[in-house]
Amino acid sequence: MEVLFSANDYSALKDLLSEIDVSVPANPAERENFQVETYSLVSLLASLPWSEDCFPVTVHCRERPDYCIKCGTFEVGLEHTEAVPQNLAKERALRAKGYGADIQFLTPASVDESPKSSKTIAAEIELNETAHVWAGDSVERSWAEAMAAFINKKVVNAGKDGYELFGDERLMIYDNWPAPALDHSQALIHLRQELKDSTVWSTFRRVYIIDGSVVVELSAEKSTFHCLGRNTAI
Repeated sequence: MEVLFSANDYSALKDLLSEIDVSVPANPAERENFQVETYSLVSLLASLPWSEDCFPVTVHCRERPDYCIKCGTFEVGLEHTEAVPQNLAKERALRAKGYGADIQFLTPASVDESPKSSKTIAAEIELNETAHVWAGDSVERSWAEAMAAFINKKVVNAGKDGYELFGDERLMIYDNWPAPALDHSQALIHLRQELKDSTVWSTFRRVYIIDGSVVVELSAEKSTFHCLGRNTAI
């Protein structure tokens, strides 16, 4: 396992995190996975509360899971994923190349959507239609359905051969799902309902959802909001 960094106390950790490059290209086609992972990791570690018994802390980069974090006398296995619609990622890459108007309409996405060709998406960008309506709590329901799908996918992956378990498994999600004016409190009610038949809590002790302003920490018992410690937006 590759050691990314170590810190003996919170002050040293804070200084180390502030020195890490968390920039991510705006064009999804120009991004590398490690850039999004680094942004998510630094944002998470800078946002969570730390106690003295967590130190010294050493962060290792690896695969399946993506990170192993040694905190004092215990270890955490940390997996990462990005929640983004496959067609929206293509759309953003095309817009970065100059397709479409400067003012654009955000359309709802679905985890069950079929993949579209770049030609089809380019045509839709040029039309820039406003036919889609975000009604009632559809934003919160769509978001909850998407987060549940990405969580459950990682639950399945964690049960496959080759995935190393550390006894304290955690999942961090970079939330890149289209959800304008999302009410997190209402959305989490729907997410809990989506996860009621899932085995997520027998796999991951914590799930962290990171967006541009907040880190939502989920466990089987409760939900906690943390202000984003390092707000460098993608």
